[in-house]
Amino acid sequence: MKLKFLSISIALLSVLALNAQEQNYDYLFDFGEKTNRYNSKGQKEGIWVESGSRIFRYYRDGGNRLLVFNWYPTKNYIGGILDIEDDNIITDISLSNGLSFHNDIRGRLEGISFSSINEEFYFHKYDGSLQRPYYKSYDKSFYSDGQVLSEGYMVWDKGWDPEIEFYHSGIWKSYDEEGNVEVSNVRVTIDESGLFDEEWDDMEESSIVSVTDTLGLDAGGTFDFGMEINRVDHKGLKDGLWIDYSTVPDHTVYSYYKNGNKDGLSFSVRLSTNTLDWIDYSIAGDPKVIIYFNTGFPDSTLGAPGTVLMMYFCSINKTYKVKMPDGSVVLPYYKAYYKDFHPNGKIKSEGFTVWDKDDDMLVDYWDCGEWKYYDEEGNVKIVDYAEGVH
Repeated sequence: MKLKFLSISIALLSVLALNAQEQNYDYLFDFGEKTNRYNSKGQKEGIWVESGSRIFRYYRDGGNRLLVFNWYPTKNYIGGILDIEDDNIITDISLSNGLSFHNDIRGRLEGISFSSINEEFYFHKYDGSLQRPYYKSYDKSFYSDGQVLSEGYMVWDKGWDPEIEFYHSGIWKSYDEEGNVEVSNVRVTIDESGLFDEEWDDMEESSIVSVTDTLGLDAGGTFDFGMEINRVDHKGLKDGLWIDYSTVPDHTVYSYYKNGNKDGLSFSVRLSTNTLDWIDYSIAGDPKVIIYFNTGFPDSTLGAPGTVLMMYFCSINKTYKVKMPDGSVVLPYYKAYYKDFHPNGKIKSEGFTVWDKDDDMLVDYWDCGEWKYYDEEGNVKIVDYAEGVH
């Protein structure tokens, strides 16, 4: 069995056994709210922080859907990001810790994986029967410069940890640093004692059946990560995975949609530096967690590529009203607890900000309530109280 991506954060792996015994958490207060809390039904809700390793989880739907990321404040970088639903990792983003042989620059994009229910791949048992694993994912791993290192399908069954208990299946491509490709067909077999094995057979790329034939889809669609992307539902609304390759120069933007609204994890990759630009975790179109990263371009004085610039933890605003220039008072729709950081990773400022629907939160916003500003050593310099005037 091969590792899914070339380096995996041990800290992040510790949170993936969702059915394992729960760890003891301290009740915390961070990002302007009580963290590690339960709703009225006794289900985990909102932000949970494992204080020892700074692993963040954002729960929704009684814990059936959550965002997980591990943040290292002393280095100010994120090691991995997961969007999980019903124990299935829908989206898995792996960022290099700087120790990988093929991707040795911390913060560079190392791998992307999108998962779904498996209907195509089977394990071949010794007696000739077939066993279909429940989940599949299409994985791409990358060199430091963003060139694809390998791509293909993984499969695993219910109850397995998909970060370490999985198998390659179907067509796999591996690339050298010059972009030359080697193609293999991988089959998983189970022997009489129940042991699994991967059988890799080299093959010519020209013999590969097209993805449209394999999936039974109409030719002429848009395909990537082994699936049809950029599709709409019967109402003409965006649905599933959308990938935008060209709207923003030097960027590829990945977004999940449901009923025409962003739902789940979206993210943008700057191609010239192979780093995340931002991630956006939304529920039915409403943002919940937004993180901006330093891409190292165009201003490298902001910090090393891959380090965190800003974090927003968002909710519907029921607290802060804003007095407009004409004297009217409005209640902006969204609020967020905001933090930004010095290049050394120390916090720079924090406080609440509000903005309205359809406004650009980076431009049309108001700071509200108590704000703290810090020096580069993390000491509070100023405590200010904003009256909702930007």
